Amino acid sequence: MDQKFVSSAEIEEARKKRAEEWKAAYERLGEKPPVVEEEYDPRTLYEKLQEQKMKKEEAFQEMTRFSNLIHRLDEDEIDFLATLEHEQRGKEMEKMKKVEQELEEFRRAAAKADEEATPKLVIQPEIISAPIKTSIKKDTQRMILEGAIKKINVPSRKRSLNDDDTQSSNSNEQSKDQKPSLLAYSDNSSSEESTD
Repeated sequence: MDQKFVSSAEIEEARKKRAEEWKAAYERLGEKPPVVEEEYDPRTLYEKLQEQKMKKEEAFQEMTRFSNLIHRLDEDEIDFLATLEHEQRGKEMEKMKKVEQELEEFRRAAAKADEEATPKLVIQPEIISAPIKTSIKKDTQRMILEGAIKKINVPSRKRSLNDDDTQSSNSNEQSKDQKPSLLAYSDNSSSEESTD
C-alpha cells in the first residue's frame, strides 16, 4: 500500500533539491540566484483566511470613518460663515484701497521729484513774417500779354505817305483801343487770383 502521508523530512529534501537545480541554472546564466526563504506558518488555512478577512474589514472601516465625520451645516452656521467671509472681503478691499493710495502718492512724489530735478527749458517762439506779396507777378503777366498780342502793320510801297500817316494813326487808335480791352481783361481775370 502507498503511503499518502508525507513527512517534513521529505519536504525538506525536495526543497533542497529544487534550490540546487535553480542555483545550477543561475550559474549557467552567470547570475546569482535570488534568496527566497519561505516562512513556515504553522497555522491552519482557516486561521490564515480569517486574518485576511479582518484586515480587509479594518481597511473598509478606516475609509468609511471619514465619511461619517462629515455633517451638514445648519442655517446658523451658514449665516456665521457668510458674515466671516463678508468681513474678510471687506478687509481685503480696504487693504487693496490702501495699497492703491500709497502707490498713487508714490507716483505723485516721483513725478514731482522728476519735475524738480529736470531744468525747465524756456522756448521762445520765433516770429515768422509772412511773405510780402508784390505786384510783380501781375506786372509781368500784363507785360507778357501786351507783348503777345500785337498787330504788325507793314506799309506797302505803293501807298502814299498820306495813306501811311492815316493808317499809322488808325493803327495807333486801334492799339489804344486794344490796350484798354486787354487791361480790362487782365484786371477782371480770376486766374490771377487763383495763382496767388
